[in-house]
Order: sequence, then C-alpha cells, then structure tokens
Amino acid sequence: MKDEDGMSSEFEVVFERRRRDPPALCVIVPVYNTAAYVRRALDSLTAGGDEHIELVVVNDGSTDGGEAVALDWLKASEASAILVRTENRGLSAARNQGLRLCRSRYVSFVDSDDFFDSAAHRMAIQIADAQRVDLAIMRACFFHSQTGAVTPLFDVPIFEGILNAAPIVVTTLARAPSLMGMGVSVCVRVFRTEFAREIDLRFPENLLFEDFPVHVRAVGRARKIAVLDCTGLYYRLKRPGQITSGKGRQWFEMLESVRLAHSEARELALDESAGAYLTGIAMKMLFWSGENCDHASRDEYFRQAFAMAQNYRAVWRNCYETTFALNDWERSLMRAFAAPDASELTEFFNCQ
Repeated sequence: MKDEDGMSSEFEVVFERRRRDPPALCVIVPVYNTAAYVRRALDSLTAGGDEHIELVVVNDGSTDGGEAVALDWLKASEASAILVRTENRGLSAARNQGLRLCRSRYVSFVDSDDFFDSAAHRMAIQIADAQRVDLAIMRACFFHSQTGAVTPLFDVPIFEGILNAAPIVVTTLARAPSLMGMGVSVCVRVFRTEFAREIDLRFPENLLFEDFPVHVRAVGRARKIAVLDCTGLYYRLKRPGQITSGKGRQWFEMLESVRLAHSEARELALDESAGAYLTGIAMKMLFWSGENCDHASRDEYFRQAFAMAQNYRAVWRNCYETTFALNDWERSLMRAFAAPDASELTEFFNCQ
C-alpha cells in the first residue's frame, strides 16, 4: 500500500498500549539490528518517568532479535507505546512511518543504538509550551562504544554564542543565523507536530545522511526556535556494524544530501549570514565524508564534492571564510573549495 506521495505505508502492529489522551511528546525510535542497544535507548527515554512521552517503535525489518528485545521492554513498561513492523526500507522510511503514527503535540526522534537524557525532553516541552516555539534544539555529544569516552560535538561555539551563558534562549534564524551551522541531527530537536506537518517534514528515503536537508527545511521555516543549554543526545560511535564506521562508497551519498540541502536553501531566500553558516557546515560535511572514503575512491569523491560545492554561492563561502570560520583549518578548507579545481582540495586532505 502507498500513501498519497507514493511512499510505502504498509506495517503490522506488533504491540499497542497507547493512552486515550496522547502524552505531550511522541518519540519515534527506528530499530534495525540493534538488539544489543535498544533496551538502553528505551530506558533512557523514560528514566525520569513516562507520563510525558509516547513511544513509537518501528522495527525496520531487523534480523537480530531487536524486535523481541523491544517487545519485552514494552510489555514490562507502563509507557504509552506502539510497536510496528515493516519490511526493511531504511532509517528514513522508518522515521516517516513513525511520523504518520504520531498523535502528540510534539515529536522527536532517537535512534535505537543511541541514548538520551530524558530531562532534556521535559525541558524542551516546558519551554515550547510556554513560548509556543516551533522547534527546540539541545546539545549532543559523542559516546565511544568501546571506551565509554564522551566528547562534545563541533558546534559547542555556536551554542555558546547563542546562549551567552543563559540556560535557554528563544530566537529566530534572522537574529541567530548561526543556527544554520549547528549539527544537523534531528535527534537533538523537538518539533511542534503541527509545525512539522505544516512544512511537510519528511526524510528522503534510500539515502544515508538524511538529516541535512531536514535540518535546513526546519530551521529555515521555524518562526521561533528555543536553544537549550542541556545535553540530550549521546550519539554512539564505533559500534560493530555501524554504517558510518566503515570505509566505502556509501560516503558518496553525502553528495546527494548536500544537494538536497542546497535545494531546500534555494526556497528560503537566506540572508548572507545564514547562507554562510549553511555553506560552512556543508563544506565540512563534504570533506568529512571524503576523509572516510576508501583510498581508491577518494580522488573521485573529492572531484564530485568540489563540483557540488560550486552550487553554493561564492559570497556565502567568502563570508564564512572571512567572518565566521572558527579557526585557520576552516578558513583553509573554504579556500580549497573556492580554488579553480579539485586539486587543492585533494592537496588539503593530503596535508592533514
């Protein structure tokens, strides 16, 4: 069965115990071969109580028993929840299916191999209700699966610049263009569901790195955005089987993500500062993916990345380099993408 946009909407309800009156927040948790981690993810979401939350767990065709782990947890829990099963169509399709099942005022996402501080969700709901924001954004950090080490994301200076030591700031993209340069993960965002449907929020299917165009669409259209000085997401690194842990041609999919993000930006009429921050993060994501390509494909990747980067306005690249770049490394990266051809970008990589 297809929905009105041609996307598959077939699913089977495995478990359902949802309250008649939906809680404030729906958290969509896709599950695919994460049996070793899904229990911790679900535990983390309800650690501070479950009265505010409804879980929509989407088993995206797992083959490792992840559904059984989630089902056992849900049966033992008192959380409002539904567990559905679909054929394996990928993370984006699972999230899109979860969105169709959302009944709450707010919606968020957590991947089942990560975990979350539920206090951040409760804080986001409180400020969103009080200020009627469309979008609340929290900090994230990396969690190393083998060592347990926790490290911050690159966007700490952006948070510090917006917050200026305040615990919460409610702002707009016009007042804080650096919002466009934040980490793009949707798992550190709480969306007003009405807003998400108004902007037709959905994830591009059959694509890795699906969050970037969604980030641009949401931040660019939100009327009020709350930035919270609290860490919500703990993004797990270096787990066995993680797609982004390996070398290979999957990294070429970043090219399409960056293209889609640019397409979203063209509809927004961004000012120079917001466009500059968008360009800064796009170039960093392109380069990061090139670093992770296998050696045999890297030159080809950088040629395509360089060509893709030329779609972003030169004035945006120049503005980021001269005004917003955090350090000499970022300034050099912008110059490499502004060179006559891709050779300087490759040389920049070789000098790392």
